[in-house]
Amino acid sequence: MRPSDRIPSKLLESKYVRYEGDVYALSETDTGRNIVEYTLYVDTSDGGEVEESELVIYKNFSREAKERFEEALDNGTSTSRRNALPEKLGQGRFVKYDGDYYSLRVSVGDVRVWRISVTRVE
Repeated sequence: MRPSDRIPSKLLESKYVRYEGDVYALSETDTGRNIVEYTLYVDTSDGGEVEESELVIYKNFSREAKERFEEALDNGTSTSRRNALPEKLGQGRFVKYDGDYYSLRVSVGDVRVWRISVTRVE
């Protein structure tokens, strides 16, 4: 699991923070950049609506595709930034895994990049 890239709301609402006895002023700056975020959603399917042209087979996935699929299967979603989805995950609407069928959905969005800076207050 990757570290969180979300800033805790208490930190965002604060102007100052105390760390190891020293006080620091917080400031945020819009970098003017966006990064791409890919989110994979996996849901169970009865396989009734699966057409061969829309089906990808789990055993044919790369190691990275397997990891992303399994994360989404366990958690409902798998999100990555900067890196596109592994090729096989973008090629089909359904996956056959351990004899069961799963539907795939992908969302793509832009996320604004902010920089948080700290300055020690004397």
